[in-house]
Amino acid sequence: MNAGAEALAPEGAGRPTGPASRAWHWFVSIKVGLILLLIITILSFLGMLVPQGGDEAQYVEKYGQAGASLVLALGLDNAYHSWWYQVALLVLAVNITACTIWRMPRAVRTAFRRQWLEPDRIQALALKKSAVVAASPDQTASRVRDALKSGRYSVQERQSGEALLFSATRGGISRLVATIVHIGLVVTLLGGVYGGRSGWSKLVFGAPGETVASPDGTFDVRVDAFKVLTNADGSIKDYISSLTVLEGGREVLKQDVEVNKYLHHRKVNIYQSSYSALPERFASARLRVQWPDGRVSEPFDAPYGEAVEVPGSPMKATVESFAADFRIDTETRRAYSASLEPRNPAIRVNLVEGERDLGGQWVFLNRGGVHPHEGAPQVEFLAYEPLYATGLDFAHNPAVPIVWAGFALMAVGVLPMMVLMTHRRIWVAVMPDGGRARLVAGGAVNKHREIFQREFYRLMDGVESGKEEAGRGGN
Repeated sequence: MNAGAEALAPEGAGRPTGPASRAWHWFVSIKVGLILLLIITILSFLGMLVPQGGDEAQYVEKYGQAGASLVLALGLDNAYHSWWYQVALLVLAVNITACTIWRMPRAVRTAFRRQWLEPDRIQALALKKSAVVAASPDQTASRVRDALKSGRYSVQERQSGEALLFSATRGGISRLVATIVHIGLVVTLLGGVYGGRSGWSKLVFGAPGETVASPDGTFDVRVDAFKVLTNADGSIKDYISSLTVLEGGREVLKQDVEVNKYLHHRKVNIYQSSYSALPERFASARLRVQWPDGRVSEPFDAPYGEAVEVPGSPMKATVESFAADFRIDTETRRAYSASLEPRNPAIRVNLVEGERDLGGQWVFLNRGGVHPHEGAPQVEFLAYEPLYATGLDFAHNPAVPIVWAGFALMAVGVLPMMVLMTHRRIWVAVMPDGGRARLVAGGAVNKHREIFQREFYRLMDGVESGKEEAGRGGN
């Protein structure tokens, strides 16, 4: 600690004594706060690694049965609303509150209490200047007042024996920066805890034409359309859902929802979160029919569930079923899709010619059909256009205004005060020295020392009108 810091050190500073005191000082230390922040960062990272709001089937497919059970048991599927995440935030809020309460009295005293230094204590400061001024004490005191006020300092003075003492301060409010930022951070954390306990978020999938219910049951949302926009290289540019909000079957709001544009209704935000190809439906299939005699139809498109004419024949084809990853249950002989991924796409197509039902057949993509009726035409499955379900994140968080208030407090503390303001203090003693005056001045600043040092010497040099002896540094 330098001489200036020792001169300004508060009384009673020292090491804590006793177990309770040591425990308190440990808890309010910066080290504990950093440890808590590290823990919360790790927990947040876990929440980023694990997809949030999914159902058990999604986690089983991604992590296996054991991994899915662990994810659900620990609440990693909804990490930011889990009890362990909320406890971590609450402990950090308590830590910051304790730190603020512990340090606030000293910060307030430093910011607003006027401190007076006698000439010998001024001489003990690291930044100082002494000089004999070729002017009377009254003239020198007047120059000191003018110089300090020109620097926008708040100046007070008092007599101490033969010395006229000046105490000048500027930017003391900046000492409360940490307190304001801490209060803002506590408000933000408490808002996060409150939002985590009282808010909710649910991912809901809906295909075009389907109506899904808001998780709180206050309204319904109909998915009118969903489209995926791609760039020239095939990468995804955006995905957009056209939604209609329904209340009691009545349309009350229509809006497109994009990745960075959400829908707000009844204090619920609906975000465009993700999308997924439907494993048992598609938009349309590209088909071709081959007859036993070798004739082949032109390729044609068959929308899912619609009967379409086969080119060059009186037949109609209807795609009745679709499986993205075709499997057969060996016991029930029921066909199903084993996963959401198109690993083995297959469709069941039924052919009808007039009144005659030619039966259905399962057809695999680019591999022909199986089990066609004897003598019946065979369908070729050439391609298909997937049908996507949009993933909508329904979220309600009543703590949003609280969190924003916390951010505002932190911005008030950090931006203008920490960046633009410093706490500058100057002490001056003017004493008679024969027919002249002796000037002793010193200063202290909490940051930007070099800038303050230039200002200090500029102001004090301006006080001198005829310097007979002056000292910087060691005087």
